Amino acid sequence: MNPGAPEFSGITGSSAALEDVERQHILQTLESVGWVVEGDEVAAERLGLNPSTLRSRMDKLGIKKPGH
Repeated sequence: MNPGAPEFSGITGSSAALEDVERQHILQTLESVGWVVEGDEVAAERLGLNPSTLRSRMDKLGIKKPGH
């Protein structure tokens, strides 16, 4: 350990904040396209993600279509 080096104990908090931003961005995109994940001009394409990658991120972030 370097006594003069800064401590990075806030990494977990930063990760949580990043996940919150990602969750909000995905939610806003899904809402703007009527929750259509796959196809032309829909969520996955707008986010630049493969549809299966988007679904995986949605699962990890706890994003579910309202009413499901």
